[in-house]
Amino acid sequence: MRFAFGDRHVISTGGMDRCVFQWRCEYEEQEEIEIDSADEDMHSDLENELGHDLTRTELQEAANEDGGHEDLAELFQQGGGDEFMAVKPWLGTISVMKPMDFDKKKVSTSAPDCDMELAWVHGYRAFDCRNNLRYTAKGDMVYPAAALGIVSNKREQRFFNLHTDDVISLAVHPQGKVVATGEIGRTPKIICWDNETLLAVTIIQGFHKRGVPLLAFSGGKGDKLVSVGLDNDFSIAVYAWQENHLIASCKSAKNKVLCVEFGVDDQTVITCGVNHVKFWTIKGSTLKCQKGIYGTMPKVISEELTTEKYGIRAGTVKKRRKKKPPEI
Repeated sequence: MRFAFGDRHVISTGGMDRCVFQWRCEYEEQEEIEIDSADEDMHSDLENELGHDLTRTELQEAANEDGGHEDLAELFQQGGGDEFMAVKPWLGTISVMKPMDFDKKKVSTSAPDCDMELAWVHGYRAFDCRNNLRYTAKGDMVYPAAALGIVSNKREQRFFNLHTDDVISLAVHPQGKVVATGEIGRTPKIICWDNETLLAVTIIQGFHKRGVPLLAFSGGKGDKLVSVGLDNDFSIAVYAWQENHLIASCKSAKNKVLCVEFGVDDQTVITCGVNHVKFWTIKGSTLKCQKGIYGTMPKVISEELTTEKYGIRAGTVKKRRKKKPPEI
């Protein structure tokens, strides 16, 4: 239930009745009643005055505390039916205002002969996601919103809609034609799809739990796809995505992982997050980890780093000495 702008209307939704109602607010001056939760006598008097019990059911408390869908469903099945999920004050009004010539048999219950088509999506999921807006090979933007993958330019939007839950990660192939998107859910899917035809190329499912918040393609030909899950260990999986084959997997860390990328080749993976950075190497069906070292080093051994191994060229690193102040 939410107030509209200006607090003149309230929008409410029901439970299993699947109804949405808009209420007009009419404020009246009333004597304020102060309730002291510790005063049982005042609580009882207020119940008598209002004519109903103020104690809340277990289901109502769970709903107010944003209980999970499974918990709410279990409590809902224990008893009470739809009345626990929604109050129906409109039933009395409907019974009084029922038209005299109303015939229920004449009301059509068949589906309408028209359908709705999605034309435009306003917004983009950025508040809890990272690195999920990219450009395609043709220069179009691709990004997620709700359960959609959106390919957009200044004039139109096109939608990939095969996901069954919210999309929380996105990666684009190095060639810019294939997009990989990961969803949230108990057994989330990773779908690789063509951003021109909007057709699915590969659907990967079965390893991750709860969700897939991070995805990345390997460089060059982009034959491999790495993903990070939302389980307690932020598990890592490396796929040969075109063959829908899991190459290697392992547990990552208890601390949240915020970024994943391939290294200079498709055999190394780099992850970083809360208080950690790790370098992974694919060894058979698992990944071996080497932790990054934090802190300052008073002396760095001179070493020539080759571009073939690290992708950059570096020389000698020396510690700077502080200049002594001139003597007076």
